[in-house]
Amino acid sequence: MSKDLSHSLTLVYDGIGQGYSDLLLKVRTGGREIGPNGAATKEVTPLILYLTDPRKCLVRRRGFSRALMWLEILQLLGGVYDREAYERVAPKAAELTHAATAYGPRVRDQVPGIISELQRDPSSRRATVYIGRDSDLKSAVDTGMPCTETWQFFIREGSLDMHVNMRSWDLVWGLGYDLACFVTVQAAVANALGVPLGIYVHTAASAHVYQRDWALEPGVTDELLSLVDVPWEQAASVSRFLLWSLSAGGAPPGTSGFRPWEAEAVTAISKALLKKA
Repeated sequence: MSKDLSHSLTLVYDGIGQGYSDLLLKVRTGGREIGPNGAATKEVTPLILYLTDPRKCLVRRRGFSRALMWLEILQLLGGVYDREAYERVAPKAAELTHAATAYGPRVRDQVPGIISELQRDPSSRRATVYIGRDSDLKSAVDTGMPCTETWQFFIREGSLDMHVNMRSWDLVWGLGYDLACFVTVQAAVANALGVPLGIYVHTAASAHVYQRDWALEPGVTDELLSLVDVPWEQAASVSRFLLWSLSAGGAPPGTSGFRPWEAEAVTAISKALLKKA
């Protein structure tokens, strides 16, 4: 039996900000129409996306929230899940999250192990973080299940590459947040290893655009993500402190003395909290 392979897609971009419109257009025009759970989508299977400069991982589109982006980054780095923080910053997003499937607690104890593995053997092929679990499908109806299965890290040609494997990827409401979060992890791991950032590779078994977003026309940007500039363990500690400070009634007084990424995170989240106060 032969299979139609025309609905697969491999794309290489310097950064997603310049390639995002092209990506969405290719999925809308070349994707297969399919409707899991009654929701119409255009889907490619699989999508393999390469970013040769992962710092250019930001998108410009209607409805994208920098506050939510930074909240997700801080919770991922900090290894925590704070439902109340989601409700305060992005109530609609809070409805899509669950403690049982949050990435932060799942990866918290695994990342130090992959750092140790690559310090032991920089050529290792074992440095894998497992986000998906074999029990996830059993509880998916009640809690959902993580869209991401694994992160894998390689030191190749002197820099740290990251490979992400996803079972399912919403290219509008997921992509912008996922890329920023995962590239931040890549940077923190690279800092811990003392090597520069390499390439970022994202493989999604199902990459799709929902019908409600078929007419979306994103903007173009070359903006760089304000990258974490400290090792993983320090980034985790700082992120937990910033989350605690924000939950205790807003940002610490001013942002003087903060690193650029810390200041940007605090500013974005604080502005969102003030709007909802």
